Amino acid sequence: MNKVRPRHIQGYTYLHLSDLPFDQMVHFKEWIVETDILKLRSNTKTLENCVLYDQYDFWFEHIRGESHHFEHSGF
Repeated sequence: MNKVRPRHIQGYTYLHLSDLPFDQMVHFKEWIVETDILKLRSNTKTLENCVLYDQYDFWFEHIRGESHHFEHSGF
């Protein structure tokens, strides 16, 4: 499973949930708190369904493997 690269806007390092492969998006959305899903605004556009990249990075490095293990072990 590949790690998605971050985007940058006005000092924020983020990713848009639609950037994630479907299986990652499903598992990540189950883990993240709904209030952590952000709406970011720049001078020219508003981006919805964004999360700070640090949250995704933590999930990818520490949580993703654990949830995948539990799925296949019957827990």
